Amino acid sequence: MVKELLPKKTLGAAYLRVADDLRLRIAQGEWAGGTPIPNRRDLARYYDISLQTLERAVSSLLSEGLLIADGRRGTFAAPAHHGSLSPAPVSHRMTFGIIANFSPLLEMPSYMSDASNIWNASVVHAMEGCFLEAGGVVRVLNCTRPDNTSISTREAVERLISEGVSGLTVVKPDETLTNMENGFYHVATRRAPIMCISFDVIHPAIPHTFYDNGYAGYEAAMHLVQQGYREILYIAPYKAAWLEERIAAAREAVRHCGLPENSLRVYPESRRDLPNGIGRNPYDEAGYETMRMALRDGERFTGIIATNDITAIGILQAATEEGKKAGSDFGLIGFDDVPEAVALGITSLRTPLQSMGKETARLLVNALKGENLPSQVRLCSELVPRRSTQGGS
Repeated sequence: MVKELLPKKTLGAAYLRVADDLRLRIAQGEWAGGTPIPNRRDLARYYDISLQTLERAVSSLLSEGLLIADGRRGTFAAPAHHGSLSPAPVSHRMTFGIIANFSPLLEMPSYMSDASNIWNASVVHAMEGCFLEAGGVVRVLNCTRPDNTSISTREAVERLISEGVSGLTVVKPDETLTNMENGFYHVATRRAPIMCISFDVIHPAIPHTFYDNGYAGYEAAMHLVQQGYREILYIAPYKAAWLEERIAAAREAVRHCGLPENSLRVYPESRRDLPNGIGRNPYDEAGYETMRMALRDGERFTGIIATNDITAIGILQAATEEGKKAGSDFGLIGFDDVPEAVALGITSLRTPLQSMGKETARLLVNALKGENLPSQVRLCSELVPRRSTQGGS
């Protein structure tokens, strides 16, 4: 009798669906190494597919080394060490794969694509340095093609593993890797260890280093309160999931300080979706215009949290035009610690890009020496106080 497998699904090619189901059961220990899988006819009947389609799915797993065909005895789950799926041996010349997304150069710069490129490049450069220091060779694969189309994380992982990399790091993986239902992650990590870098928490079964975006909002509000600013305006012209996370954490900081809930208000009440596409940086103009509206509406504040440093620059410009000075008349804090913020003396929360890259690389190198990869490594922003928050009483 056929042991019950995963529920039937109707999406995707039939043989791929079956192959993914079988991979998952093998990864979860449904069939231990050397255990026979049900015969082909029973499996084909269960999945409601033809024997030819079932054979195609099984052939995929045979080629991957997950199954072993033993003549008339049948087909068996392979031992974990079988064939090409054995862990890559540690050598003096390890090859490290790095998978990331870099947008192609555009005729008119876009802040969002440029920022993404800068962040990804900072993380990748940090990893490259660590891997080279460990005596390894680095292979970087960009998932974004020159025509701005992309390949999936799964395809990129398969490509680098087929090239024989010793270990892999993936910057901001997509769901083709993080979706645990298809079993691909378990299959891939039997061939090479994989460590991911994310700007959010992903599946706990996938070892990853992540940036605690929400805590940055908490730190920003806490710093203003500790500096003596008691009426805080969070200027957020746009809506975005990461921004809502920061706002919620900032409210939590205010509560933890024992201040009334209305000590932190978000302005404006009606906010727009963050625009997509190519064009001028939307934040500087939005920060400037939103600050002008806040002053015109008579909003009360002693401290301001800006969406990011670029928004803070626009806020600073509008305030200066009205004769208000950050650091004496009000406090101002942003995020990302861009060079312009340094030049203007704006307090900022620096994203730990270098630390994320270095820590991820260190953990992968150690994994190839036999250490276990941790499930999650949480890194937080670094507060960089400057004169824009030095005037609180």
